[in-house]
Amino acid sequence: MSYYCQFFSFFGLIESVIVLWIIFLTMPKRQKFAVNKQYHIYNRWLYKQTLFHDYKDFQRFLRYIDVYKQKCEKDLDILAYCILPNHFHLVIHNISEGHRISYFIGNISFAYTRYYKAKYSKEKGKSYFECRFKAKEIKD
Repeated sequence: MSYYCQFFSFFGLIESVIVLWIIFLTMPKRQKFAVNKQYHIYNRWLYKQTLFHDYKDFQRFLRYIDVYKQKCEKDLDILAYCILPNHFHLVIHNISEGHRISYFIGNISFAYTRYYKAKYSKEKGKSYFECRFKAKEIKD
């Protein structure tokens, strides 16, 4: 009986490692952003649900953009934005090397998700964005 339990607990460990490895391999990779390039960045709310219910929600999101833009002032420049009820678009000019665009988008997404949970939902640990933001380089 003891041998039987040890075999299955060992098999469970191996199975867990395999599952974690598959998850690691299929996770979206952090995108590298070239210096002095423009990027179209966008993200959508989970299941295409409404992200902004009223004017105050739009204002809050714009405030987060402004706050985190000031922290990344030397690294990126926002050229344009479009905020729709269930997703947003930003056109960003990357000024310096590094992952400042990822830092910027991650912070505004996280801050707005916290605000949204406090205002509309009390669920903990739930992500409201579909996935990591998407970014496409804008070519001339």
